[in-house]
Amino acid sequence: MRFWTVFYLCTALSSEVLPQGPGPIKPPPTLQQRIEKLVFGGYSEGQGDKQMRRAGDSTAVALTRVLSDRELSNDQIEDAIYILNTAFSDPNSIENLSDREPATTLFVLRYLDLCTRDSGLKAKIADARRHITDVAAMPTRSGP
Repeated sequence: MRFWTVFYLCTALSSEVLPQGPGPIKPPPTLQQRIEKLVFGGYSEGQGDKQMRRAGDSTAVALTRVLSDRELSNDQIEDAIYILNTAFSDPNSIENLSDREPATTLFVLRYLDLCTRDSGLKAKIADARRHITDVAAMPTRSGP
């Protein structure tokens, strides 16, 4: 009888002292959260770049949500250009066929062009527009 009392007491105490394992699992950040971190936090993550490459034109949709109703600095415009270029860096990685067409991306680039007077940035925007249009026109493989 004493053995079981000691056993139960030790079990009860050990569950309070020892860690119970990992806490709740956090879902991975959304595309929009990763874009916001890049534009307003100042850094990029490899997983974020992969997510953008798979999203294609949906990246521009998420970018519009992040940029809406904000004044943009030149650095933030450069980050946005980087994001759009990344989204179309490998058209074979884009998961949805409809996202291989850069309709929203070209719209966002036009908007970014209107947000700056800096000639260097305007040239980068024009280069991005040309690059993305060329990449989108390239034939892609349809299956894995």
